[in-house]
Amino acid sequence: MMDDDPERLLALLQQDPATARQLVQAQLAERAASDPMMAMVLQMATSARASDTDEADQDHDERSQAGELRGELARAQDLLDDLAAALGACAACWGADEGCRACRGHGVPGWRIPDEAMFDAIVAPALRRRSRNHHAQGRNA
Repeated sequence: MMDDDPERLLALLQQDPATARQLVQAQLAERAASDPMMAMVLQMATSARASDTDEADQDHDERSQAGELRGELARAQDLLDDLAAALGACAACWGADEGCRACRGHGVPGWRIPDEAMFDAIVAPALRRRSRNHHAQGRNA
């Protein structure tokens, strides 16, 4: 599970970026193993990032990578928050954590009324595409 203390994570990022990167990557991989949405976001973030480093610039590169990692993590969390809002799910745990302070494990999609603007921006285009594809398959059958 993700570290609930962002201050501690930021301190570690400043003190030991390589260890912090490994910790965050391990936590993300652990969450992705049980959360298909996180797995998709992690795959997108990983494929979008280049990882060529030079030994002479390793210290600089590690600080830069730590900054990139913070940015990737923030973007992934923003994507998950937007999707949770669009689907009416708990952004903290998606209903997977009975100890969640926000939903007590009940925050699956549909738990709350979906955010209409987010739904229209994120989910509706996929539904339209699915509908067109379904109709096209029906005509070809």
